Amino acid sequence: MKRLLLVLPLVLLSVLTTTPAASAHTQLISSDPKEGAQVAAPPQQLTLTFNEPVRPEQTTVTVTGADGTAWTVGQITAKDASLLVPVTPAGPAGLYTINFKIGSADDHAVTGAVKFTMTAPLVTTTTAPPTTTTTAPSSTAPSVAPVADVQSDQSTGLTWWAWLLIAIGVAAVAGAVVWLRRRATQSA
Repeated sequence: MKRLLLVLPLVLLSVLTTTPAASAHTQLISSDPKEGAQVAAPPQQLTLTFNEPVRPEQTTVTVTGADGTAWTVGQITAKDASLLVPVTPAGPAGLYTINFKIGSADDHAVTGAVKFTMTAPLVTTTTAPPTTTTTAPSSTAPSVAPVADVQSDQSTGLTWWAWLLIAIGVAAVAGAVVWLRRRATQSA
């Protein structure tokens, strides 16, 4: 019984000092075009690569110019941790922003933006964006590029159940300490 009473506080202490696994959210690690890129020819497809697979059916991507010109976005597909986004560019030369909102593997919505500059004017086309791709992304590891304005709709703090476990652990340790002190005083 004494061994159990000695081990119990150690087990509770280890539970309290061990942090629960971080609830990391999906993050954009690279894009094509890259953040801050100067692009002369308009891309026909955007590639957004994340640190984990994402769900294309829960993804929204828009491309907008500084003047408000919006590009037409086709059917988004996924390949591993990359989203392939066919687009039909339109608008003048200038700053363009790729805005995205994805449903990550942990069901949290993650939003972000990538900005790039078109150095030549774009011509408006009436054709639909490509629905299939003929090129596959490189199998090499994607380069890490800084990403602007990436935000998460959820806080990164501890979840309610982690706080509940911490509270139970603190109460159990406090109860064990009080019980051990009473027992020590009674036997003395």
